[in-house]
Amino acid sequence: MKIAAYQGSCPNTLDKRLCKICKKAEEAVEQGIDILCFPECFLTGYYDDRNTALENSFDLTSPEFQSICRVISKGDLTIILGLNERREGNLYNTAVVIERGEKVGCYRKSYLYKNYFQEDLEFPVFEKQGVTYGVLICLDANYFEPARILAMKGAQILFCPMFNRISNDHPFQTSPSLQSHFVARTFENDAYFLAADVIWRDDGTESCPGFSRIHDRDGLEVLKLGAFEEGFLVHEVCFESERPRKNRRIFGSSLVFNVLSDVYKHQSQLLNTGNPMSSSKSLIENYSNQVWNSKDIDVVDHLFTDESSIHSPLETLRGKSAMKGIIEVWLNAFPDLVVEHEAFVEEGDTVVSRWKAKGTHKGTFKGIEATGLPVAYEGVSIYRLSNKKVVDYWAFVNLHHIIAQLTAEAAAMKG
Repeated sequence: MKIAAYQGSCPNTLDKRLCKICKKAEEAVEQGIDILCFPECFLTGYYDDRNTALENSFDLTSPEFQSICRVISKGDLTIILGLNERREGNLYNTAVVIERGEKVGCYRKSYLYKNYFQEDLEFPVFEKQGVTYGVLICLDANYFEPARILAMKGAQILFCPMFNRISNDHPFQTSPSLQSHFVARTFENDAYFLAADVIWRDDGTESCPGFSRIHDRDGLEVLKLGAFEEGFLVHEVCFESERPRKNRRIFGSSLVFNVLSDVYKHQSQLLNTGNPMSSSKSLIENYSNQVWNSKDIDVVDHLFTDESSIHSPLETLRGKSAMKGIIEVWLNAFPDLVVEHEAFVEEGDTVVSRWKAKGTHKGTFKGIEATGLPVAYEGVSIYRLSNKKVVDYWAFVNLHHIIAQLTAEAAAMKG
């Protein structure tokens, strides 16, 4: 069986996108490809706001979408196509599996980057020529659960449509080690992993050279395209001639899974925003420890939204990306930062936290290059929540006290 990922730019109109999809499907048939995976949201485009995404979305049961399936289908080719899906008043980030002019099924993204989408917890698997495969979408691959569920359902290949658009100064642009989750998903699930990414030309702040690649069952990189290179990644898989699957790698120990299940139940009481048993105080306490002491910045996505307001004496920023940026500034400057929370007080929709922090100055902070000096400071954080999400956030820290420690002690050392 020949599997392929298409890497390329996403045109700015539906007609142009359809034309490109049809052309690439025809080329795939000519090359004898059996399954072709396009990037995330390639049919509709990927947008920053819900209204635009909704305007560029499809009802999968509509005659319009059924017509598209017939138009893009070529021969026996199976197409995995990403799009924005309208369904029962919700908007989903969806990958549709299409064969012979018909929708075979679909997968809806479970780990969301844009919070206007609705997550889904169905993990279907599909079959072609006796091979079972499943679909992840972009951020899903950063976490082990979706891939593990598919592998336990028998998936031998994991297809992953992606739509990366990354800040030009983000380390992901240059550090291959930050793509290690691709390797992890293949090795721990004994499955092939195929990623199909877009090319996003540099707009001055963001770009994506394309991170499309194929990894074999042991995590080895089989193929990848060059930076900003448009085209197919094609690989032939033959499971009959390969070694048997290592079920122990996939299923592990039932005893360990029982422990994991217990931990999940405990964590869900703290983080699951839909759980009425999780108090705002517990949410903030767990969030604070995860961010500052475990250095898990992704936990911001659980508590903040794109509409959250982050207040300071000088300006008000908006959104979870802004919050992550603030946290990264502190952790880059003080990577060993330890925060001791002295008290959490909950009153109505507001939680107040009083804390102390200490760390070592190992990165630039407020224009001061790393000194290697220890710092200690304290502060107060205030969170106003609605429906278990942060609406407003304030932090009060004596920056002059921190800067004084760095500059005075540095001067004393030089003296």
